[in-house]
Amino acid sequence: MNSNLDKVNEAGVLLIRLVHSLRTDEGGGATPRIKISDKATSAILVKVRHLLREVEINSAENSGLERSVILHKYAAIQAALASFEEMQYAQSVETNLKIFRNHVEAIHGGPTAPEFGGKRIGNKLSPEDYYLRAATVVLWQHHRKHKDEDALKQLVSDARTLIRVGTREKIAKMVDNHDQAHNIDISESKSPLSVHIAGIIDLVENHGWRRLRDFA
Repeated sequence: MNSNLDKVNEAGVLLIRLVHSLRTDEGGGATPRIKISDKATSAILVKVRHLLREVEINSAENSGLERSVILHKYAAIQAALASFEEMQYAQSVETNLKIFRNHVEAIHGGPTAPEFGGKRIGNKLSPEDYYLRAATVVLWQHHRKHKDEDALKQLVSDARTLIRVGTREKIAKMVDNHDQAHNIDISESKSPLSVHIAGIIDLVENHGWRRLRDFA
């Protein structure tokens, strides 16, 4: 496993979670607002900057397509960091978060992601949708493991509203599809949810995030 890729993946997941927590109501048109002095936000940004400082772009460990992916993700993270450092300029925030989202979709697929040759990738969800689906997978597995029937019923209800997957059968199928494609080595995984799983497991098991709405 490439340690440089591990670091940019970890930094990217931290920022995706932070950006996701800042989402405004759809169609509201408002710019996200956050205080840089907020302890939780500051801690995440410090961690991300630390991870970036440890990435060795020109390391012999990086080769071919892997190096290209690292560079792409590194640029995405830099764009997102810039948005938080320029909070006083609303347009800068909006633009940099859009750049970050476009980078994520370019890597993992999404509505704005072009293939080589300029064609659009069809039937792809946004990073936020993939994040919520990954949360659904983790919560489904967690609640089934603990045989928490009430929590499973709540998950089905939340999933119906948030990801438009509103039956146990459909959620079970989604989980099975992910499991079939998942690889703990992110670079080898065929599931678009894999990049989010580790961070979500941490939130569920160590921070008490037990409802899908906690991630929305």
